[in-house]
Amino acid sequence: MEEKNFFEPEAVASDTNATVAGEAQQVTVDNSQPVNYVAAQQPSTGNPQAFNQAPNYAQVYAANKTSVAVQQSSVKPKSKKQLIVGLLVGFGTGFVAGIVALLVLISCVNIGGNRGPDFQAIFDEYCDSEYAEVGSDGSYLKIDTNPDNIDDYMNYSAYYAIKSVNEELGLPESLLTKMNQTRALDGTCEAEYDNVRVSWTYHPDNGLCVTYEAVD
Repeated sequence: MEEKNFFEPEAVASDTNATVAGEAQQVTVDNSQPVNYVAAQQPSTGNPQAFNQAPNYAQVYAANKTSVAVQQSSVKPKSKKQLIVGLLVGFGTGFVAGIVALLVLISCVNIGGNRGPDFQAIFDEYCDSEYAEVGSDGSYLKIDTNPDNIDDYMNYSAYYAIKSVNEELGLPESLLTKMNQTRALDGTCEAEYDNVRVSWTYHPDNGLCVTYEAVD
């Protein structure tokens, strides 16, 4: 078998102790992992010390092969069980997040639904400051058919405003009937509905006075 010389000297020195630098050569091993072998210095006159500097190619090859095997073995594909667990965790997280978002939405809707009537808007639409007033915080609306307490007097604009406000608030017609039938000795009467409480009094000298209050 023909021996392959890994050393290709470029020049020979005249001195008997001189050496020749060899070229760097690249050898490809398994898995296309390159291993650089640098040619050892070859003695021109048989210097054994220089020759002993040559690398052990069998050891270099074995070390490189072991390194490649370790790198390949360190990358392990996920098992089927791990994939299933990951999918279940992701699905569970999304499901919980959806439930939380739905509860928040329902809560916001309920809060919005429990808000009392906009008495300021109702006042602006149906009433006049001559006989009506609205709370600065919007918590109540009051209408008085005889604000000046004139005997046997009624402000009919105020009376029709009461009727319009009842309709705007969705209150039953029977409420106005009860107001019309109220006597002075009945004192303060009350009726409560979904989001509003209505109280009223009547006296011949003071007229009909109705107060609407927001409730939770």
